[in-house]
Amino acid sequence: MKKRLILVVVIILAVLFASVFYIKSTPQYSLFKMYQSVKNHDYVTFSKFVDVDTLVDNLVDKSLEESKKQQKQNGSTDEWEQLGNSFAEGLVTLMKPTLISTIKSGIKKNIESGDFKLGYQPKDIFKVLTDINIKKDGKVATVTVNSKDNKPLTLKMRKLDNYWQVFDMDLDLSSVKTN
Repeated sequence: MKKRLILVVVIILAVLFASVFYIKSTPQYSLFKMYQSVKNHDYVTFSKFVDVDTLVDNLVDKSLEESKKQQKQNGSTDEWEQLGNSFAEGLVTLMKPTLISTIKSGIKKNIESGDFKLGYQPKDIFKVLTDINIKKDGKVATVTVNSKDNKPLTLKMRKLDNYWQVFDMDLDLSSVKTN
């Protein structure tokens, strides 16, 4: 009887340990840790779970592409406007490194000061584990999180060692006009 009890306790502990290890290796848990780092104004931990360099670079590239796409859709035949657009595009491309640096330092400052928007933050770890839609494709996951006002945010995460890191996100610029 005593051996059975010990065996049952060992099995329960093994299952609990495996469950905790599994949960800690999920994209949801990494997102939760990222949210906690923002809440605690901990940029070092935040940058573990978010590749800020790659994320900002991707977002700037996507915004420039969206701007070019909108300019093509507006398709002016005026030579001066086309020249102005080409000049502006070259200027923005030249300023891209400064723009990226400014955005990255702004993110760090906002996290450390507590001004970073937490519109997508779940109430607790159980909400993170159940309310986030995840599609894994090998070591890359597409994660969709709903904000408090039901706007979806889609993130791309990659698996590193025993955690996941955000490296890209969908950028909805459809409501932004360049005119």
